[in-house]
Amino acid sequence: MLFWSMFLPLGCSYSIDSAFNSNPKPLPKKVMNVATLAFMIQLIFIYSWSAAYKTKSELWWTDGDAVYYSLHFDQYATEFGHLLLGFPIPILQILTFGALIFEWIGPFLIFIPVRTSFFRCLAIISFILLYIGFELCFAIGVLSYLSIVNWLALLPTEV
Repeated sequence: MLFWSMFLPLGCSYSIDSAFNSNPKPLPKKVMNVATLAFMIQLIFIYSWSAAYKTKSELWWTDGDAVYYSLHFDQYATEFGHLLLGFPIPILQILTFGALIFEWIGPFLIFIPVRTSFFRCLAIISFILLYIGFELCFAIGVLSYLSIVNWLALLPTEV
């Protein structure tokens, strides 16, 4: 993600330079180039390959027990995660299959050609909420924060 970010003009919107820009020539509001497309495809690859790997695993995903088993790893589960273990198994199975299905289809929301800003914001907000849920349940370090920053790079111009 950092590699493709090098070729994007993120400084036009996401920097102190843009806030203090005194140049009368306005900075571009929309950027669509090869790097933008590559950045978006890289996001899709991250989630699609993750979902494909999880789908291949017969142990956790076929029965919908992935969340249940994951929350039993005491070194990663937080107190909120342990609280979730008290929920009925069908709710944990819904969380398991919901996360898996969302990893398959969620990233493709950024490519919907109609109402692009709406669907892109929907994808960004949904993935941020997904990672907030991960952080509430698991102590996984900086993964959630880095992933959220990746999604923020795709905020539409209107936002």
